[in-house]
Amino acid sequence: MTHRERIEALINGEKPDRLPLSFWRHFYDSESSAEQLKDAMVRFQQAFDWDLMKINPRASYHMEDWGNSYEYTGRPEDKPKRLEYAVHKTEDWEKIQPLDPNKAKALAEHLKAIKMIRDSVGDDLPIVMTVFNPISIAGDLVKDDPFLVDQIRKDPEPLHKALERITETFIDFSKAAIEAGADGLFFATTQWASTSRITVDEYNEFGRKYDFMLLDEVMPLTKVNVMHVCASCNMLPVFKDYPIKIVNWDMNDKTNPDAEKGAEILPNKVILGGVDRKGLLQKGTHAELEAMVEKYKAFAKKHLFMLGPDCSVPVTTPDENLRVIKAKIEH
Repeated sequence: MTHRERIEALINGEKPDRLPLSFWRHFYDSESSAEQLKDAMVRFQQAFDWDLMKINPRASYHMEDWGNSYEYTGRPEDKPKRLEYAVHKTEDWEKIQPLDPNKAKALAEHLKAIKMIRDSVGDDLPIVMTVFNPISIAGDLVKDDPFLVDQIRKDPEPLHKALERITETFIDFSKAAIEAGADGLFFATTQWASTSRITVDEYNEFGRKYDFMLLDEVMPLTKVNVMHVCASCNMLPVFKDYPIKIVNWDMNDKTNPDAEKGAEILPNKVILGGVDRKGLLQKGTHAELEAMVEKYKAFAKKHLFMLGPDCSVPVTTPDENLRVIKAKIEH
């Protein structure tokens, strides 16, 4: 099968010719322009020939056009440091107005990158563009998580209005991303679909409501999408009726459902994940990595499954370990 045939088989509830896989990571020294991002994503794909490309942009692109600013050291191992954030007090939510993704600098830059990536890799490779859900974007526009939690619980109306404008902007951005060549979205909740931050009822009001406003508009235009439910203590059952077929989460975290439990919670979904990005992927022997692949090959005989990391893999991940996993799947 081709990459696209393999992923489409899974989405259609069929078993592909082999276990599909995809990994993704940041390239912090190559995220400052569309050209750099394109080069980094294409090089990574050419090196490993993944079945699905998650465009891993600079995580700050969602917030920059509203006033967040960041500093890069230029070193590949250094995550950018946030220098300024847009919302310091409740009244500042009014500053978060809808943006035109074709004119806003950071958004337009990433649309350009999507087009260049698609032109470089051709049509066979499914591509998903990383888009944080609206509550996640709001959470990165403020000083810290407690500020947003306090806003949710004490003065929610200004936040609701801002979430509407954030959602409007990313409906437009997501549609433009599809036009630029993405097959769909890698729709990420960051830390907000977690009971360590807010309750399920609060997520339904401030997360799910706006997720569906976006997804109802965008999903009919897409071919392949991934739902990423990040962090510990996740709310995986909340996402069983989301209109996204592939779901990724950290199933190695003891506070989250493992693969078997996740398959029970999400019986009609494709499960993506399984690889412990901070443990086994960094420190495992070749034999341990190969045993992990065999474990999930067996799991994939019973469930719709795609091998991948539990989140973006660390920039220090040894390429050799990725090659061991790829070789074990293919032979």
